[in-house]
Amino acid sequence: MKQTLTTLACIVAFHGVLHAEPVQITSENVAFAYEINAEIPSPTESLAKIVSRDYRTAADEFTARELFEKIKPIITKRLDAAKSVQTWTLMLRERLAPYDFSKAGFPTELSDKTFVPFDNDYAVVFTNTPEFQLLPVPVESAKAMARKLQNNRTIELRVEGKAVGSKEQELNYSARKVVLVEIVGITIKLEDGTLVGSKTR
Repeated sequence: MKQTLTTLACIVAFHGVLHAEPVQITSENVAFAYEINAEIPSPTESLAKIVSRDYRTAADEFTARELFEKIKPIITKRLDAAKSVQTWTLMLRERLAPYDFSKAGFPTELSDKTFVPFDNDYAVVFTNTPEFQLLPVPVESAKAMARKLQNNRTIELRVEGKAVGSKEQELNYSARKVVLVEIVGITIKLEDGTLVGSKTR
């Protein structure tokens, strides 16, 4: 299994509301998911560069300053939105491993070396992958999917978890700001939407 996984899609977060529904981590919000648990907060100017291309490429310091004043409330709003999230999700695309008859399930191949990279040198690392390295599926149910699996073993692995920390860490010889996520549940579907199975803590 690849040690990096491909993320899908996007998210809209609402200011000042506790999110009962999980919110997907993306390149647009991962910096703010990082900040809510960061021991050393990032400078607001660094977050402004992530939020605004115009700010990153401003022609001079005066233009940059004007843009920065407009961006600061947006940063505050996005930080508040991240703080309101109770459960985060990641949508990962992988290939379904062969069925393990001795353990009656499909290996997920999530491991302590797995990380999900994002733009701007951010990443997500899971803290409790041993609990989710196997998706239990009765052999009869797995066999019923055999024809579909012969044609296509691509899966969508949905991971739900809690953001439990943030730290700077070297991953694949690259320094990244890492959001630590404790997994609370996984769901696997085939590419056509067929449910393979799910598991929760």
